[in-house]
Amino acid sequence: MFLEEIQKLNNLKAEVTGDKNILSNRDTIINYNQNEEREQGVIEDVFNYVITKIKDFPFKKGEPDKLLHTKQKIELNFKLLSEQNEVKEYFTNGYNKLTLIESYFETLGTEEQNDIHNFAFYNYSQLKDKGLKSIKIFRELFKVFIPDYKEKEPMYINIANAIVLFFFDDCTIFEKTEKENNNQTSLFDDI
Repeated sequence: MFLEEIQKLNNLKAEVTGDKNILSNRDTIINYNQNEEREQGVIEDVFNYVITKIKDFPFKKGEPDKLLHTKQKIELNFKLLSEQNEVKEYFTNGYNKLTLIESYFETLGTEEQNDIHNFAFYNYSQLKDKGLKSIKIFRELFKVFIPDYKEKEPMYINIANAIVLFFFDDCTIFEKTEKENNNQTSLFDDI
């Protein structure tokens, strides 16, 4: 009987170690919450970096558009299948960050939102004027949103990429689909 009890204890020990660790779900939730808090801090840091960077930019204020037709927009702006797949990969890798970015962006005041939209559009226009291919413009825009002192940190890179994707998706940057052009509003529409 004593050997049976030892065998039961050994079996129980085997059940709570390795991949079947009962506590792993709690640890995963704690780690996820800590990562989300850190990501929020990174998002705030990147936006603060951009806000300080745009103080002297000479551009006009605009209104943000609604998020529309990402897949069609990718196909419109990136002609090569390899480029489309690359952009889709960026969306896949940054997808869970887009909601956090949108939530944080909505907490900013209207002036700050307009400034950041215009910062994204201005930098996009500058790169486009240089005659760069769309995929190169995309990659260069990623760099614009990363603070210099964080350019090697994966989380900052992914969040900066997701911020550019956010502006791509909301029609601030790159060509718009026909439907997006029809839905876009302008300050001058009613004049």
